[in-house]
Amino acid sequence: MRLKIKAWWVLFLATFGCGDLKKGQERVIYHSDQVESVPGSYIVAFKAKQNRFLSRKSYFREYQMHYLALSKLDKAEPGVKNFHYLTSLDLAGPKASEPMGVDLYKMELDHQQPANIVQVDFTSEKEARQVLQDWDERGLIYLAEPNYMSKTSQSSVNDFGGLATEFNSQIGSGQMPWYSAIRLVEAYQALDDEGVDFTNRPIVAVLDSGLDTSHPAFSDSIWENPDVGLVGCEQDVNGCNVTKAFKGSLGNGDVAPKEGIEAEEHGTHVAGLVAANLQEGGGSSYAGVCPVCRLMTVKITGKDYFGNGSDDKINDASIIAGLTYITRFKSEGSGANVIRLVNASFGKFVRSRIVETLVRQLASSGNGILVVAAAGNEDTMKRQYPAAFDDALAVVNMRLTEEETAIKAPTSNFGVWADIAAPGEHYVADGILSSIPGGGNGYKGGTSMAAPIVTGVAALVLMKEPGLSLPELKSRLTQASDGSIYIVENNQLFYQRIKGEPNKVPLLGSGMLNAYRAVTGERGDFVPLKSENRVLDFCGVLGSEPALPDWIAFSIVGAMPWLVRRRNES
Repeated sequence: MRLKIKAWWVLFLATFGCGDLKKGQERVIYHSDQVESVPGSYIVAFKAKQNRFLSRKSYFREYQMHYLALSKLDKAEPGVKNFHYLTSLDLAGPKASEPMGVDLYKMELDHQQPANIVQVDFTSEKEARQVLQDWDERGLIYLAEPNYMSKTSQSSVNDFGGLATEFNSQIGSGQMPWYSAIRLVEAYQALDDEGVDFTNRPIVAVLDSGLDTSHPAFSDSIWENPDVGLVGCEQDVNGCNVTKAFKGSLGNGDVAPKEGIEAEEHGTHVAGLVAANLQEGGGSSYAGVCPVCRLMTVKITGKDYFGNGSDDKINDASIIAGLTYITRFKSEGSGANVIRLVNASFGKFVRSRIVETLVRQLASSGNGILVVAAAGNEDTMKRQYPAAFDDALAVVNMRLTEEETAIKAPTSNFGVWADIAAPGEHYVADGILSSIPGGGNGYKGGTSMAAPIVTGVAALVLMKEPGLSLPELKSRLTQASDGSIYIVENNQLFYQRIKGEPNKVPLLGSGMLNAYRAVTGERGDFVPLKSENRVLDFCGVLGSEPALPDWIAFSIVGAMPWLVRRRNES
């Protein structure tokens, strides 16, 4: 028997499957037992003077300038344990006139909201609520939100012709079939045919658990900073460990993962999928999508200066510091310190307004910096952030079967907010082969692995056309994707028709990543079109109440895996 899924089921799922915070129009959001965050720690946006120079070339000078205005609060307020300046930015942002579901963003373009972003740790939650309420009533702050915690989303040649030959050898031997699925060798050949060389080697910033810079797979991939310490991170030769940010410093250059900590393998594995080198003569059994790219490491896992956090969790304060570090590098033109891509293989089911503002700031900087983010591994339509931010690219994980058919990985999140799909698992070892600390390699799977494959292809596109704007780059990737994945029976459930809608609703993004089409500019011949967003205004947005109780919405979302199993068993 074949189970038929009625359109109203999908409508319910698309409408109520977001599971975001529902806190009214509050400026201050307090800790909740339902969302993991650092106890007693808040990210607070203090009102700053109307000053167009919010940031400074010297981060230490910036710290001195802004902290001076806040020092009285730091020293005088009872209950304040730590007062850590992170960054300054205009919360109004370049898209302030677009309604975002929060009054904070509903203002005219010429209206500024300059803010000092500070991590404030309190002696207790009781003290935190009292002090924050007092600051709010005194008009000192725009907003405050818990210091939320994310988790990682894990489940040498000199021309492209040479890369094509080397990769073809590895793919032919069955060692990297996931690259065959995205037509990577054909992409290399197309770049070689057009005379694209390695003159413009894109820098990819990887926000993760660090990188084993001594690993032989990265012998020619590590970014080297020509201006060490210039932007405010001490000894940032290969990147910055922002968990060590403190009083005028964005952190230090100790980006290598700790030995023997499994959680910290994640960053090296992710970075390997972006830019691990093929060893000379094809001796390596794996390589990154863009082995000629350079990797800037931004370490965001681990305990911070104050002892908050852990090796496998990421505080919002560290994400903010990491994005702040990246904003210090220009995105226009080309050069030694041009960042256009950020890989974010982590996330959480709660929307930080400060993190969203920084992602938007990256997107509007110069030609735009694209954040490629993992959709998450909970098999739900709930929106995971940063992937679900409008300015990010949300990547779904596809599993390659023994017949090399791509089906949605059982754990991968999905939904109308997803942008594109990519291989993140293989039937061999349930993962994809890449680097791990200590010079070795291993299999890991999940949307964490799918995201860097997309990031690598985006870097190849920018190598050929460095002047593409961020919207153009996103469109190039999504419009080139292979929407025929929705023809596969297992995936048809994720491409549903709703009564009265002219187009079906794709829940796995525009389709499977296609590297060849992306670099050549060729459009896919079967790209599913999204209808008007059926997600109601409140969905995925801070600031409004849901139309259904959470337990009903979560019950509907939770039924999705059961429906898939019933269909497969029928």
